[in-house]
Amino acid sequence: MIYYHADDYGVCIEQAKRILACRTEGCLNSVSIMPTSDYLSETMPLLDKECMKSIHINISEGKALSEPKKIPMLVDENGYFNRSFGKLFLVSLFAGRELQKQVEIEVYAQIKRVLQYMPEDYKLRLDSHRHYHAIPAIFRGVCKAAERTHREIQYIRLPIESFRLYLGKPSLWPRIQPLSIIKALVLNTCCIFDKNYLKKLRLQDKTCAYIGVIFTDRMFFENIAPLVKMIKAGKIFRNQDVEIQFHPGKVLKGEPLHKTEFADWFSSKNRDKEAEALKRFSKELL
Repeated sequence: MIYYHADDYGVCIEQAKRILACRTEGCLNSVSIMPTSDYLSETMPLLDKECMKSIHINISEGKALSEPKKIPMLVDENGYFNRSFGKLFLVSLFAGRELQKQVEIEVYAQIKRVLQYMPEDYKLRLDSHRHYHAIPAIFRGVCKAAERTHREIQYIRLPIESFRLYLGKPSLWPRIQPLSIIKALVLNTCCIFDKNYLKKLRLQDKTCAYIGVIFTDRMFFENIAPLVKMIKAGKIFRNQDVEIQFHPGKVLKGEPLHKTEFADWFSSKNRDKEAEALKRFSKELL
């Protein structure tokens, strides 16, 4: 099965509606719910029962749910997340055990908050904002928090994107940003350790193939359609589920955001193009 997935669901009400337009007018069949959003009570009822729902762990922007004194590695004195991926990666190298403990505290609170809106039989599906959970110490903290809920884990995203997907598509090469290649290499390396940890927990089957890093912020129809065609023809990911990650949820000027420094990214016209792709897939490739 192909999961046409949207991250960041529920930043605000209008943003949630823009994402869901990709479901009613397109092929979107999976979303990640932002657990720190102030609008969960308004946006959760908009999701239909058949839409696959993941919890989008957020330790990169906005205000934490836990007390600042309990998670000082993640937040400032006012409880706002203020650590970049790079900083937390370095912290994980020198204080991984403590980072894991603090992540577990905050992630447990985030999961429990979303579970209030889920049915009793909901099985955990987990990923994270900006892929922070790929950092091994953070990944372990996320898994520990998930275990504490006593819910079955159905899926944990491992953002491992194979470069082999693109070797036979030279027409795509000029469209790939060098920074995205570096990002993919870093995440793929982190996920080597994450995969080993899943094996230790006997959860190695709780993931699937993935597309979404190489064309970060450029998951446009013309970039992704060749890959979808290969999947449907059985040339790649044969007999595997695959998650294709998009960011179609644009936030317009004046609408609420967790952190204004990310306003340009959330309001990018590229989000419109990613939403357009999800709508075109349903008409041209399904």
